[in-house]
Amino acid sequence: GNRVRATSPEKAIPTTLIVYKGSGLSGKVINTTDGSIIPDARLRLSAKHFKEVRYTSTDNEGEYLFQGLPPGKYQLDLRTENKSYSEYGIEEDFNLPEGQILHGKDIYIDPGRRVIFYGRVIDHNEKPVSGVEINLLLRRPDEKKFRMDIGISTCSGEVGTFFLSALCPDEGVVKLLGKKKGFAPIQSKPIRLTPDQNTISDIVLRFTSGLSLRVSVEDSNGNPIPSVMVKMKDYMTNLKLSRIRFLNSSTDDKGMCLFENLLPGHYLIRVSKQGYSAGKQKVQIQEEESGKNIRIVLEKGRTLR
Repeated sequence: GNRVRATSPEKAIPTTLIVYKGSGLSGKVINTTDGSIIPDARLRLSAKHFKEVRYTSTDNEGEYLFQGLPPGKYQLDLRTENKSYSEYGIEEDFNLPEGQILHGKDIYIDPGRRVIFYGRVIDHNEKPVSGVEINLLLRRPDEKKFRMDIGISTCSGEVGTFFLSALCPDEGVVKLLGKKKGFAPIQSKPIRLTPDQNTISDIVLRFTSGLSLRVSVEDSNGNPIPSVMVKMKDYMTNLKLSRIRFLNSSTDDKGMCLFENLLPGHYLIRVSKQGYSAGKQKVQIQEEESGKNIRIVLEKGRTLR
């Protein structure tokens, strides 16, 4: 808008500011199979002829509301915890008049059925493990890999038990992935979904401390090199996931560092320090190789980036 310069009251000029009431859209998201409302559905409203994208979620009553929008033509689509925007294929167009909220624009979808998972987490001594982060992984019948972007998770309680609720397709395979500091990652056996199965119980996640790997970094004369940055890439081949995680450490005064809570599998070690050429080494750790040692030699010289 135009700038208004401050002045004394006697020199002030009356100014009129015109405020336009924004447009809006509201309604409910409803399950087509039983007429129930769907909370926590994520909606996206995109302008067709100018740059304007808004997001909102349905509340506990399944209701959504967009407001304060410029008038114009918009496209509405949505996603739920188990399906993306494109999977629903909902692309309803709305023409929002200036200063008005269009009410009662309900959307009917089939999000799948809700399945309840019950289980417990124990260690190798059969003792319960609390505070474990448990994530749901899903693979649909037409997919080769498990999806890890669903965002459905829970934590085990004081006695190691857990409860997880998720919208699932009638068919497919799920796995539960458990993670906690001090333990190696663990996953459940694949659980095959069937149309008549709404509760899955007696799931057991058994944690172990996992394997360890000691990395020694020396120069060409066999002298240990302290304060070397050591980065390890874990391909998570044992869990059969299309995911990579990175673990970082640095060598101590004896030129050593220790990685713990590892699973058997393939790893790539990269080491670097200013004044030395970088080094790397591929490592495979077998089930019986806990405490394995590897030695990496760095040459003095220019650091290559």
